[in-house]
Amino acid sequence: MRPPGGTTAYPNLGTITVNLPATISVPATLADGGTIAQATGVSAAADGVRYCIGTIYDPLTQEGRITRFTTATSLTSVYATNVTGVGIRIEATGGTAYPIAAFTTDARGAGYFMNGGRVASYTVTLIKTGPVRAGTITSGAIGSFWWDRAQVLQLSLGRNTAITAPAPTCTVGTTSVNIPLGDVAASSFANVGATSPISHPANISLSCANNPRVTMTLQGTQAPGGPDTTVALSGAGAAQGVGVQVLYNSTPMVVNSTTPTLVDVSAAASVTVPISARYYRTGAITAGRANASPTLRFDYN
Repeated sequence: MRPPGGTTAYPNLGTITVNLPATISVPATLADGGTIAQATGVSAAADGVRYCIGTIYDPLTQEGRITRFTTATSLTSVYATNVTGVGIRIEATGGTAYPIAAFTTDARGAGYFMNGGRVASYTVTLIKTGPVRAGTITSGAIGSFWWDRAQVLQLSLGRNTAITAPAPTCTVGTTSVNIPLGDVAASSFANVGATSPISHPANISLSCANNPRVTMTLQGTQAPGGPDTTVALSGAGAAQGVGVQVLYNSTPMVVNSTTPTLVDVSAAASVTVPISARYYRTGAITAGRANASPTLRFDYN
């Protein structure tokens, strides 16, 4: 393809190959936004200067495209890779460093992305965007560079890069919690759906490290006639028409939910999980004992 009005075809600068390390271990102490690894690749077309003749190509529209990782993160010019917690920034580093984005166009003079008008180079940086999970970024094309509507260069990773991170750990320090709700008169429940006051929270302690993703599930028997957030009473002489709701952050938890509740934790954290409870009227009330013994299950990965 030739440029409009030009006499010289658009250049073909081939492929720039960037070789990141084959294996990278991300330390748990690395802060979000920190650099995991960085590498630069240079075009083999060292005579690129002859393609930068202003009278032929200038002005033109130059376009750097990220073609594989296109989901933006909260960090500037950093896009999410397929590995959790690992983002990528691609910069044209010939001449002035300039990050390229996903399918964006930047109109600049010819040769802007050339190093002294001779050699094109790109730098790929892997950046921590959050808790890192093990995975592999595979080799192959990740970007391209265009003049007007012609691709003049491709950017590729030359090999697979395996990402490893310290295994997350989490220990539950509180194995039994007693939440007293006291004696409550049946007359205080005006109608089905009425609740007693929420108890003071009982705290469950967790000790976690290496950024685990911790979830919590309430396990037990759903109260007959009650919503899925109501646990059935248990034991001899149990009252009728009443169940118990267990609350986390003031929100009733669903019994045996298939979508566990996410618990916020940070690296090497001592975490306190506040749990409270209340009675919930499910139907006609018969006086009796009102105890329930559900289980809170914690999982992490």
